[in-house]
Amino acid sequence: QILRHATQDNSGMHHWIVLDGQCNLSWAECLATALDDSRRISFGNGETVLLSPSVTLAIEAADLQSASPALASCCGLCYVGAAAIGIKPLVTSWMQGLSASCAVHLHRLELLFTAVVYPIIAFLRGPACVELLPTTDAGVCLSLL
Repeated sequence: QILRHATQDNSGMHHWIVLDGQCNLSWAECLATALDDSRRISFGNGETVLLSPSVTLAIEAADLQSASPALASCCGLCYVGAAAIGIKPLVTSWMQGLSASCAVHLHRLELLFTAVVYPIIAFLRGPACVELLPTTDAGVCLSLL
């Protein structure tokens, strides 16, 4: 519905549609024709939508395992590793999901993470600590949350 609305809009406004999720085989096949010169999306039910020039698709996926080499070659890929993002988005997302009764403590939780958790993870990565089983910052943080 969002895609149809954006392609039929004649206001001159540019539309960015963000597709976020796991890239499965049927999803990848639907996108293949959207990324070539025809700019058509063909859905599994037989419906076809022609993308107008004012519509841009942005695809955010954890991996492209189901994507064919042809599909991957049509995409402008940008890889952002976990180390570049850090753990603060994980903590923020976790805090946003807390119940209303915990919301009154958000400021206190932020202070605790800043004063305790972030320095502990920095210590784990420093020269004074040797891990027998390697971990990632996100893994350590998720095990805490």
